[in-house]
Amino acid sequence: MYIQGVTTLFEPTYQGLPIITVQTRRGQKNVLDELLKHEMDIYDVAKVLNEGYDCSRSKRRKCVLEKCIDRGNKTIKVVVQKGFIELDGKGCWELIHVGKFARRI
Repeated sequence: MYIQGVTTLFEPTYQGLPIITVQTRRGQKNVLDELLKHEMDIYDVAKVLNEGYDCSRSKRRKCVLEKCIDRGNKTIKVVVQKGFIELDGKGCWELIHVGKFARRI
């Protein structure tokens, strides 16, 4: 059976909303560069968000989440904020930072 015009999009999500990368403000690091530096992709980010723990070290704005996951002797941190996709009028999570650092024991 052939179904014409059906497209399936598998995108990583967190709390039912898609996770997207965004262009950061001038002078800030580009989140795509951070993903490449840490050899990660958006699916790795989804895994950290879905399986990680809250690791905020300071108070953040209401719509900003900071989650971490431990891998070996490293901790992977992702920071996302709630956003809005203008094209389809739906909410999303905007990835604004990715980092890796030595795990504190």
